[in-house]
Amino acid sequence: MNAVPAVLFLIFRKRLAPDRVERKLWVWMALFAIACIPLVSQASTAVDRVALYFIPLQLFVFSRIARLAVAARRKGILVVSVMAYYAAVQLVWLNFATHSQYWIPYRIVWL
Repeated sequence: MNAVPAVLFLIFRKRLAPDRVERKLWVWMALFAIACIPLVSQASTAVDRVALYFIPLQLFVFSRIARLAVAARRKGILVVSVMAYYAAVQLVWLNFATHSQYWIPYRIVWL
C-alpha cells in the first residue's frame, strides 16, 4: 500500500513538497517504502510491521495529490481516483480477509 504513494512522490516530489528540507524527509521515506517490496517474500510479518511507520507517506501524498492538476475538473478527477483506490482496497479486504466478517459493524455474535 505504501509503494503507490512512494512512486507518485518520487515522480512528482518538487510539486508535492516545495520545501527542500521537508522533501528530503519524504524522499527517504519513499525510498524505504519501495525497498520493503522485495523483502516481503523473505519476512512478510516484519515488513508489514515496518510498513506501518510509512503510512504517513500515504496521508501526505494523497492529501496533496490535487496539487498536480491545474484545471479544477482534473483536481476533482484526482480526488475521486484516490477515493476509488481506497474503496477498492476496502472492498478487497472485506471480501478476502480471513476475519473480515468480525469487522463489519453491527454483526454481534449473540444476535
